[in-house]
Amino acid sequence: MSERRQRDLVIDPTAATRRGDSPVTRRCLWAGLALALAILAVYQPTWDARFIWDDDAHLTAHPSIVGPLGLKEVWTTSAANYFPLVLTTFWALHKVFGLDPLVFHLVGIVLHVACTLLLWAVLRRLRVPGAWVGAALWGLHPVQVESVAWVSEIINTQSGVFFLGSIWFATRWLDPEEPAQRSGGDYAAALVCALAAMLSKPSTVMLPVALGLVCWWRRGRVQWRDARWLAPFFVLAVATSGWAIWEQRVHHHAVGGEWDQSPAERIIIAGRAVWFYAGKLLWPYPLSFIYPRWTIESGRLVSWLPAGAAVGGIAGLAYLAFKHSPVWRGVFFAVAYHVALLFPVLGFFNVYFFRYSFVADHFQYLASMGLLTLAGAAIATAANRLESTALLWRMATTATAAILVSFSILGWRHARIFADDETLWRATLKTNPKSVLAHNNLGVLLVDAGRPADAIEHYERALETNPGLVDTRYNLGKALARVPERMPEAIRQFEAVLQARPNFEEARHNLAIALAAMPARRADAIVQYEAVVRLNPQNARAHSDLGVVLGGIPDRLQEAIRHGEIAVQLKSDLPEAHFNLANNLSRIPERKTEAVRHYEAALKLKPDYVKAHINLGLLYARSAEQLPAAIRHYEAALALEPRSAIAHNNLAIALAQGGRREEAQRHFERAIELDPGYSDARNNLSRLTGRAMPPAP
Repeated sequence: MSERRQRDLVIDPTAATRRGDSPVTRRCLWAGLALALAILAVYQPTWDARFIWDDDAHLTAHPSIVGPLGLKEVWTTSAANYFPLVLTTFWALHKVFGLDPLVFHLVGIVLHVACTLLLWAVLRRLRVPGAWVGAALWGLHPVQVESVAWVSEIINTQSGVFFLGSIWFATRWLDPEEPAQRSGGDYAAALVCALAAMLSKPSTVMLPVALGLVCWWRRGRVQWRDARWLAPFFVLAVATSGWAIWEQRVHHHAVGGEWDQSPAERIIIAGRAVWFYAGKLLWPYPLSFIYPRWTIESGRLVSWLPAGAAVGGIAGLAYLAFKHSPVWRGVFFAVAYHVALLFPVLGFFNVYFFRYSFVADHFQYLASMGLLTLAGAAIATAANRLESTALLWRMATTATAAILVSFSILGWRHARIFADDETLWRATLKTNPKSVLAHNNLGVLLVDAGRPADAIEHYERALETNPGLVDTRYNLGKALARVPERMPEAIRQFEAVLQARPNFEEARHNLAIALAAMPARRADAIVQYEAVVRLNPQNARAHSDLGVVLGGIPDRLQEAIRHGEIAVQLKSDLPEAHFNLANNLSRIPERKTEAVRHYEAALKLKPDYVKAHINLGLLYARSAEQLPAAIRHYEAALALEPRSAIAHNNLAIALAQGGRREEAQRHFERAIELDPGYSDARNNLSRLTGRAMPPAP
């Protein structure tokens, strides 16, 4: 075995100081290119993927990116969330490329490639054996898919680039033994990268701890003088931590029942999470977008075993490491780094995502570098030791290649579930059938797709798991309201929601709509509509809807018109408000001109508004002089909806009034063909032709 290989078997981090950077050879360039291409291949399924879940909150509907706000508000208001630098990236990409999902997915992939190559460079700099293998294990590991395939998690990949960049520059600055020989530029770059990392994702606040571990790894000790150069990093970390904790509590409302764990329960969660994450790195199957949320029982001794084992294991590794065994130093470094980087998401602090699960793959994006690079070092060391036996060496390298190929295949398969929302939630339910989030969100998609019956099943399954989900019960009510025969059930669900949350404006509004759909309960609907406009006098839709119900009561028509006028004043771009007001105005002959104006306003806002064309045609048909205008609107309605029996019937009436009897007859017959039970059309055709019509079927 060569002298160079013999040296590589010894984990000697101080060698980096003596020898400087490892040279970048042509072989390194090819190895880096191969790794980059492998990652691009793994994430090929995301090239056609859409935006998913909360990408709207962070990007596609964010007021500072696509709305009325802008870059200034990203940095000066709560619109920043707690990752303003990532929102700045989103803002810039949107300005140049719009909301093309491919662009954002490619940016996430490229950033992940950059992180992988930077990790390789840092490991080479620290003289970690098997640097390429460690970086490849990390870059291709399926647990990273969630961070790369989900656009919102560009906060992980972007912060990762700056996180590793900070470590790179810090190690360059630490190279010379004498402080006077160190480059201030390297230190400044490390500090700037640290700030950029924390502005991209607050959980990178553990960077100073990682730098301290690197310092200890290189020299075998940390001196008091190190506190001086680490101090600015800790100041940034403390400030960012406070900001992130405040954001989670105030803007993300991570307070209340889902986050009311006792200190003992939080310790149990942390212990279990540490082993969970390590287990997913060792055996990444099955992976789930939402893992089951654990039930914590602090009164059971067995619940404390994971935390006890974690603390005992780390203490034992520390003892072995500080006996100056190079191998145990490497193991302790990797484990300590893993736990330290996980610390912000181990349950000691409230995180909004904990309402769904205490763990998530994207939480260990940076933390997983520790154990996976340790695995790479172990594989490389073992392979080197077996090199003297050609067969065993080939078996070891083949096994390593098989692991990387397996990771790539699993990653490629997992990346496919991020194609769109429905695919994501259905895949989640396969691995976590009781996920209330997946059931609820899939239900929303099914309602939007016109499949309320299927949505109802998912809402009900979510409520079986957690009957206290007010928002899910509200969604169930909306889905039930889409099925006419289940309207009474919808009303009961809305009433249950309002018992839990009396000021839930949308639920009260939907209750009013459901009640209004049942003629016997329109008085109750009026009571609910009036309650809505008291809760929010600016609710234009509620004013408009209230006007519709009141318009059906002769002595309250003026009141109905008043609410309609309030609606169009509040929201002049709401076509339904103009339409509903016009319907009420048209009942008063002297206000016909106003009715026409509002019908025309509705059609200007919504040119394909079939009902507005029909009702405006009815209004014009009252006057012989305006009969041609009525015919034009009926024809426009039929051009939009050729199977409208009402439009055919009304057009036929107008044509008959204009002496166009043959055309009128054809439209009456078409109306009857479309709706055989349409008695008005049958009677009109009978009067036109003088022939009695057979009874309706």
